[in-house]
Amino acid sequence: MPVTLGTTASVPSSAVVSATVELAHADPDVALSGLQVREFDLVVDEVFAGQPLVRSTAVEQAVLHRDPLRLALPPAGADPTGVERVSDLAGADWVMEPAGSAAREWSERICHAAGFGPNVRFESPDMLVHERLVRGGHAVAFLPDLFWVDTVPTVRLRELPEDGYRDIICSVRAGTSDNPSMKATSKALHAACAVAENTITANLAAQPRSGPT
Repeated sequence: MPVTLGTTASVPSSAVVSATVELAHADPDVALSGLQVREFDLVVDEVFAGQPLVRSTAVEQAVLHRDPLRLALPPAGADPTGVERVSDLAGADWVMEPAGSAAREWSERICHAAGFGPNVRFESPDMLVHERLVRGGHAVAFLPDLFWVDTVPTVRLRELPEDGYRDIICSVRAGTSDNPSMKATSKALHAACAVAENTITANLAAQPRSGPT
């Protein structure tokens, strides 16, 4: 019997699927509710730095992968120039996930820690939209490394402070983690994340290098 896996839109399917599973996308809260009523057997979602992990005693959770997030800037030659840190972008236009989402809370917290409230000109839950807006010089953003599992970056990327990451979480119903199907799927997901990490490292190393900004 295939395992039914629920995943959030911001976790790329290509980064987590390396086994025979039935894959469905859902909002995090909907996915976890579906897990408890047996709509899903396993859920893959995200928890950002500084946010709580445990959400229900009816669910067992484990970290699959720690995914760094980076400041994404337009390609060399586009505005803004002279930028190395988040604090340099108080006057920039930003693209972020919709208000109320975990990603938006984290993004705004990073900006506030840098001393400003971000000017969010664009909102979208789709990281592809974020990358295209940055690449076109229309906005700056925070992009996760998992975004680069299938492509070499053409935008400029800058590392963030120590809380610049999200954890990719695997959730199963309490008491089912020792089920052979669950163990096999979990093992495959961990292996897929390891492969993805190696691919991302190669893609990041292959990105065009710009001179000092």
